Amino acid sequence: MTRHDDSTKKYIFFSYSPKNEKQAREIIDSLKKDGYLVWFDGHRQDEETTKERLEHCESFIYLMTPEYCESNKCVEELNLAKRNDTKHILSIHMSEDGKARPYASGMKPLVDHEHTLFVKNDLDIRNLMTEIHEIPQLEECRNREWKASYSPSEDISSIKAGAEDKQKRNKYLRILIYACFVVFVIAFVGLLIRTLFFLEDQEYIVFGHYEQDNDMNNGSEPIEWQLLAQEEDRKLLISRYALDCVMYNESYKDATWETCTMREWLNGYFYDEAFSDEEKSMIVRVKVTADANPDYATEMGNNTRDRVFILSILEAQDYLPKDSGRICQPTAYADFEGVKYSGRNNTCWWWLRSCGGSSRRAAEICFDGTMDTLGKYINNDHIGVRPAIWITMDGE
Repeated sequence: MTRHDDSTKKYIFFSYSPKNEKQAREIIDSLKKDGYLVWFDGHRQDEETTKERLEHCESFIYLMTPEYCESNKCVEELNLAKRNDTKHILSIHMSEDGKARPYASGMKPLVDHEHTLFVKNDLDIRNLMTEIHEIPQLEECRNREWKASYSPSEDISSIKAGAEDKQKRNKYLRILIYACFVVFVIAFVGLLIRTLFFLEDQEYIVFGHYEQDNDMNNGSEPIEWQLLAQEEDRKLLISRYALDCVMYNESYKDATWETCTMREWLNGYFYDEAFSDEEKSMIVRVKVTADANPDYATEMGNNTRDRVFILSILEAQDYLPKDSGRICQPTAYADFEGVKYSGRNNTCWWWLRSCGGSSRRAAEICFDGTMDTLGKYINNDHIGVRPAIWITMDGE
C-alpha cells in the first residue's frame, strides 16, 4: 500500500469555519465532482498536518464569512497561505445578499494573485462552479483525464435549454419512468434485507459508503462489514478494514470512552458521512458498557448509549478470540490519513475503546493481531479505526 505523494499531484487547500460546514462541503463535493483535487482537514487534523498541507498546496480557497473572520484557526490558515506565497488564492465571499462586505482586521486581500467571488448564503452551486471553471490557475489542480474529456466550449445556455426541454416531455413517459424507479427501489430494499438477515453463510456484508480508495473523483466506496454476532433480529458488525486514522482523544488529558473525541466523531461526522437516512433507520442505539481492563485498574467512566462505537478489550476477546482473526488492513484513504502499518503484510494497529494502563492511554490491537492492554497515548494519530454497529430490520 503506497502513501499518497503530494509532490506529483497539485491540489487545492480549502479553508472554512466549522459553522459553515454545510455550504463548504457542498462546494468541496462539487469541486471533486468536476475533477479538482481538494484537501480539507474537516477540523479534526493536528496543526502539524494542516501546516504541511498548506505548505505544499498549489491553490488556497477560503469561504469568507463572519464566522471565518472570528475563528483564530481560520485566520491563521489564511495568513500561512499568504506567508508561504501560495501560487493562487481564491476568496469566496458568502453573505445574505451576495455582495461585498468589509474585511476584518488581518483579512485584507492580496492584489496580485487573489481572486474574489461573491455568493449568497443559499448557494447557487451551478453558477459558482461556472465562475470557478473560468479561473485558469485552478486548472493545475484538476485531474488530467477529466480535463481531456471536458469540453469548455459547451454552452451553459444550451444546457439549460436542454433541461427545460426534458421537463416538457410527455407526462405519461415521466409517470412510466417514476413507476419503474419505485419498482427498482422496492426490489433493491428487498434484496438488501435478504442479504443482511437470511444469507447466514455470507462472510461479509455491504452496508453504507465511505471514502476508501483515496480517489476523490469517483465518490465514496461501499463499506464491507464482518459479522460478529446475531441476537434475534439484529446483528453486530465491525468494518472489515480500518476505515480512517483518528486520535482516541484530541487532547492529551484524562479521557474515557464516555468523554473522548473519537466517540463524538464516530456518532457525528462518520455516522452522517457513511450512512443514508434509510440505513440510519436500521442502526440501533445500544448500551455501550464501560468494561474493565483485565490487566489494569484504570477508571473506565460510565456506560453510554451510542449508534457507532469501537470494541472493548473483553468484546474483542469474545468475538475475535484468535490473534489471526483480529489482523486488519487499512484502506488507501486511512493510509493517506497517516495510519501506522506493517510494511511486511500491510496490516495495521487499531483502537479499542477500553482505557489502557492509565486514563491517558487506550488499548489497541497490534498489526499481528495481538492485544496491547497497556495501550498507546490517546492523542496518537497513527492508529486505525474499525467502527462497530448493531443493525436491525426494524430500527431501534
